Amino acid sequence: MSNIVVIGERIRRLRIDKGLTQKELGKILNMNKTTISHYEKGERCPSIETLILISDYFNVDIKYILGINNLGKSYNSEIKLSDEEIMFIKEIRKISSYKNLIINPKSYVKLIALRTTDYKM
Repeated sequence: MSNIVVIGERIRRLRIDKGLTQKELGKILNMNKTTISHYEKGERCPSIETLILISDYFNVDIKYILGINNLGKSYNSEIKLSDEEIMFIKEIRKISSYKNLIINPKSYVKLIALRTTDYKM
């Protein structure tokens, strides 16, 4: 998938999650609905200035919109991970059922809790 398509999908997802129409987002960003539609379809790439406007409006890291990371917000300033926690996450990602873990994390946490004695749910 090309970067321009990823950018469009991310903009669309942010807009829908916020409950906005393309027309409403266009008005907020001072552009027309057609421009928003072109971005979302991957037919045009927003300028860096527009990407910054979108990032600021939705309060997300611009790297998310660009497809560089999958975290909408910049969690680096909110959550500090130790080296061991980062290593753990990297190892978890190697598991073939990793996507299932992401979809239904509570069931996997319960499995881990059953194997450990100091975890409190």
